[in-house]
Amino acid sequence: MKKKIFVLSLPFIIFAFLFMLSKLYLNAITAVHFHCPFRVFWNIYCPGCGCTRALSCLLKLDITGSLHNNPSIIIMCVFLALGYLKLLFSVFGINKKAIPESKMFYLVLSGILIVFFVIRNFVPVLQPY
Repeated sequence: MKKKIFVLSLPFIIFAFLFMLSKLYLNAITAVHFHCPFRVFWNIYCPGCGCTRALSCLLKLDITGSLHNNPSIIIMCVFLALGYLKLLFSVFGINKKAIPESKMFYLVLSGILIVFFVIRNFVPVLQPY
C-alpha cells in the first residue's frame, strides 16, 4: 500500500520540486551562459546546444520556445511520462506496454533526431535562440 501511495505521489513531488527550482534559481541559471565547445571551435550546433534554454522555457510552460531551442527535451519528457505510466500500471497489476519496445522505432526516432541536428546547422530558422 505504501508503494502505491509513493508511486502515485511521485510526479507531484517532482513537479513541486521543479516549480520551486524554477522560481528560486531559474533567473540565476539562465543568466550564466556557458559556450558550447562545438560552437566556439567549429561553429556548429551540437545535439546538446539549447538544452538549458529548452528546459528553462519548459519550466516557464513555453512549449514552442522549448521545441525551438531543442526538441529532445520534450521527447525526453514524453518518455519519462510513458515510463511513469508503465510503472503505475505495474504497481496496480495491469500488464500494459506504455513504451514501444521495437528496435525499429528507436532507430527511426534516432535517425529523425540526427537529421534534425544536422539540418539545423544550415537552416537559420531551426537554430536555438
